[in-house]
Amino acid sequence: MTALLSILTIAGVHFLAVISPGPNFLVVTKSALGGSRRAGVLAAGGVATGSLIYIGLGFLGVSAIVAQSVWVFNLLKLLGAVYLTYLGLKAFISKAPPAVQATSTGAIPPLSDSALVPYRTGLITTFSNPQSALYFLALFTTFISPTTTLTVKLAMAVVMVTISWLWYTSVAVFFSNGQIQRVYARFRRWLDYLFGALLVGLALKLAMA
Repeated sequence: MTALLSILTIAGVHFLAVISPGPNFLVVTKSALGGSRRAGVLAAGGVATGSLIYIGLGFLGVSAIVAQSVWVFNLLKLLGAVYLTYLGLKAFISKAPPAVQATSTGAIPPLSDSALVPYRTGLITTFSNPQSALYFLALFTTFISPTTTLTVKLAMAVVMVTISWLWYTSVAVFFSNGQIQRVYARFRRWLDYLFGALLVGLALKLAMA
């Protein structure tokens, strides 16, 4: 398999994996709907950063250690499940933030100390899912051989991180649309219940996997 074909193949596989709904999708969507476009884009950046970290760990062989160490894998699963449960419960009891109210009047919310909260949420959500370690390990063992050059590996990393960032940024832009946010504001309480239930459900799924 040529280097270009390997890069294109891994890009296609990663794109299909990224667009599959999961915790990252819910976190970015909730940030965009309940906050602002900026919040959604920051969450997308956090997800992309988490992916970059896992890709780096995969290249260093840490993903293999996580996959082979039962206690490390189970610890990460537990921490991930706890964090997703926290986000789910937070969605159940959340109140309308100032950003949503400002958006409805057309004003741009000011940058505050909490502006990086969506970024941290996206980063932690991605990094606290040990399934990501298995995913990247499977990708690398399938498409990377001992003869694969560092240049090709870096190209794969750049392509995968770019795909993650572009997809989740697109999700953030879509759900931060004014018309969609007005619909969300109208049914906000029930939609927050739905987000909370989905996040808790994903937490249970992760814990029992």
